[in-house]
Amino acid sequence: MYFRHGLSSLSFCLCLSLLLPFATPRTCPCGYLILNSTTHTPNPALTSPFTDLLETNFQLQPNIDYSPWSVQYHRNPYNPTGPNQDGRLGKSAQRSTVRNNPLSNASSLTAPTFAGDAGLELWVPGGPVPGDHVIPMAEIASARTDIRYGSFRAALRLSRVNGTCGAFFWYRSDTDEIDIEFLSKDTAPAAHLSLHSARLQPGGADADPDEEWDPASGTPTLHHVAALPFRPDSGWHEYRFDWTPERVSFFADGRWLHDVARGIPDKPGPLFLNHWSDGRPVWTGGPPEMDAVMTVRYVKAYFNSSHAARGREFERVCREAGEGRLPCGVPDQVGPPGEGTYWVGEGEREPSGAGRGGVSWPIVVAALGMAVGLALV
Repeated sequence: MYFRHGLSSLSFCLCLSLLLPFATPRTCPCGYLILNSTTHTPNPALTSPFTDLLETNFQLQPNIDYSPWSVQYHRNPYNPTGPNQDGRLGKSAQRSTVRNNPLSNASSLTAPTFAGDAGLELWVPGGPVPGDHVIPMAEIASARTDIRYGSFRAALRLSRVNGTCGAFFWYRSDTDEIDIEFLSKDTAPAAHLSLHSARLQPGGADADPDEEWDPASGTPTLHHVAALPFRPDSGWHEYRFDWTPERVSFFADGRWLHDVARGIPDKPGPLFLNHWSDGRPVWTGGPPEMDAVMTVRYVKAYFNSSHAARGREFERVCREAGEGRLPCGVPDQVGPPGEGTYWVGEGEREPSGAGRGGVSWPIVVAALGMAVGLALV
């Protein structure tokens, strides 16, 4: 594990980090250090650098099939006589519900290819419930499945059509999951923050007031509803979770929302984004009466690989980088992303240079990171 242990070659003095907190070489052989949003010094909860990066700007991405992400296909059939149904409909993840809508001219802030916001669109079709009681949905997952600990951010615009759930999450199984979810039926703006873990002991002296039992997975779940000072469907906002061995912290536009410090997952898995409805009055409501879309502007992930070989390669490359082997600083997104945001790697940028730290060849860093990580299995 490379989060708290074993980075002897990176035992740089914290005072040096305070003087030089924002090393910005063209590449980052010594990893990515999460910075405090106000002081631009290392975040005290994340004092060790992460080894890997995945940054995807979907406003510049013409085809998800040539990205570090894959469209998911699966079907959860309607089973009215099965356990835990409580009115839920079936779901079917399909390719037809995922659509790229990039900027028509990537060199400037021009109109997207289709109407609406530029980015990756995840659709839930509206209208009458199909005869098989299965609602189409949209879902993508990262090609990297070796993600264990990190800082994960997504800029989203949620649907305002009643009856859907939009989500950004890490998932290994129903008993290892970290979620940020949004219900379009919520009358007060909120983010639903959850951790599903078999390591939680239901009830007992250390029970959390947010703890509940998930009847679908048979697993204790920590579920916290965080009020937001904005409507998630009103514009671009960045949602983030930082996952360490000690805790999971949730943020919106750089503002802290909630911490979980029990039952923390310790195994690897991929990132997901999805948009769906199951018709349950107690959760999504709906299904939607008209087509509903959630748009993804970008995803940024700074993380550790679970592959031991990747860790050894990271230490070797950093050691060979020589004198300037400082990690690259990763700033917080403070406030809504607006027209510009930061990019740490070389692989993505903002149109017209609006972002910080990037050049014009899209996808390269994320794709190379994916290839290296998978080759080292």
